Amino acid sequence: ANLIILTENLKGNDRIRTATDYLMFTRKSLENQTEKREFPDKTIKTQKLDNIDFAEMNVVIHDAEINYKQKYLTSIINGFALTLIQTYQYPSQQAQLEQVTKSVRFGK
Repeated sequence: ANLIILTENLKGNDRIRTATDYLMFTRKSLENQTEKREFPDKTIKTQKLDNIDFAEMNVVIHDAEINYKQKYLTSIINGFALTLIQTYQYPSQQAQLEQVTKSVRFGK
């Protein structure tokens, strides 16, 4: 299991205005890759981390030998997309990643 935190400067990008927009572009990019992916949720959900709204997208990746899941959490903050990506195979790993993710605090 792992947790990746990444940021992307959206300056000059007028197509992405919300975290949902960002995740929809991410989904289109993932759909063009060779690994088979499923997107089990019909809509983008939201959840709060340290009182900040994050859009949520779940992905199931089917590899030749194993299936694993990813949860993308994105917020647009000061012109940057902040994304946390949880990758796991088992529910116990997901629970650990959720605990870590919920402990994240942002300077205000």
